Amino acid sequence: MDLGTRVRTRRRQLGLTLRELGQHAGLSAAFLSQVERGLAKPALSSLVSLAQALQVSPEFLLDVPSSDKKFIKQFSDLAFFNLDGLPVRYAFLSNEFQGRQLEAVLVEIPKGYSSEVWKHPYMGEEFIFVISGILKLWLGNKEHELRSGDSAHFRSDVRHKWANPGSEITRLLWVGTPPFWR
Repeated sequence: MDLGTRVRTRRRQLGLTLRELGQHAGLSAAFLSQVERGLAKPALSSLVSLAQALQVSPEFLLDVPSSDKKFIKQFSDLAFFNLDGLPVRYAFLSNEFQGRQLEAVLVEIPKGYSSEVWKHPYMGEEFIFVISGILKLWLGNKEHELRSGDSAHFRSDVRHKWANPGSEITRLLWVGTPPFWR
């Protein structure tokens, strides 16, 4: 199933109209109609809001393979994926278990990429550790440049965005609470 079919199927399971789903997710019914028909792809923050409104994980909407291992994840087992329409690659580093409080993701940002501005509607924390490359990070109205070995830790409700101004892929470890990806 593609993203649009998953959204439509889940919306109907919940008995929601496009308008009602849009109100819950903070998205327009017209945009959601385009997503369901495969004519539009939601950005990461919109995908997260949509998943929350549909009471599923973003992973469910993306059909990302999950690991059968309970606590250990080896690099050779990582399954990288892209969100529809975005060149950024992600791989889950954390596994599912009862009571899990955080999510860890390996992120690869191509040179020249710049994200949209994110402001998550929930209270949580985000931690970024730059493994390699350069990351330009905006927190509120302030711009920061992080290099290999640098990190940032901030509340999820702070408006933020990132970009890779360098000439190579930027790799970073992203850790956040609560675990909203799955």
